[in-house]
Amino acid sequence: MNGPNFNFDLMTPDAPHPLDASMQLRLSIRPPWSIEMAEIQRAVDEELANRRAAYPGFVRRRSMSQEEADRHLQLLEACAEDLRGNHRFDGPSWHEKVAELRREIMLRRRLYPKRIADRRLAEDLARRQIEGLEAAHWQFWINLVGWTRLGAGETLSERLQPVREQALQVDLWERAARAADNPAARPLSKFITPPDWKEAA
Repeated sequence: MNGPNFNFDLMTPDAPHPLDASMQLRLSIRPPWSIEMAEIQRAVDEELANRRAAYPGFVRRRSMSQEEADRHLQLLEACAEDLRGNHRFDGPSWHEKVAELRREIMLRRRLYPKRIADRRLAEDLARRQIEGLEAAHWQFWINLVGWTRLGAGETLSERLQPVREQALQVDLWERAARAADNPAARPLSKFITPPDWKEAA
């Protein structure tokens, strides 16, 4: 299956603390499956507000083209709508939305330690923000939120095939991750066996 893979860390790995190398910086403490949808929606909405405020300046300084700014806004807006249950069949694909969330998470994983070291960002705020976006990514990647696009001439059965494949991969990943005590995998009490996907008539 094309697109993102399971090598992406669903929680930010611990790293040496930028203000005290004898300590660990933990930007992810809460597992993404444990975070309530209302908090996830706030995290995505906050990032949307940040982009709407910052992107015009990026475009003026030519650090980003208007086309790039519009595209990144469109992708995150689509994620926000999916998380509210307002799915569109004609918007960005599920893979594009997953990739956009991963892009933002990776950017924060790279920048936040320096901002904490420079005392420009409080550690607890950084953690709340990144956990919220990781939980949004988890909803798409594991719960398959936002998989609604139907291609031109595509039957329902054809659309369900990649969903089936992803659901099976999720099942295998979570079983292996639980065995390895990976906190990003749901405990058995929270685990729902993927449905027996049936071919559409």
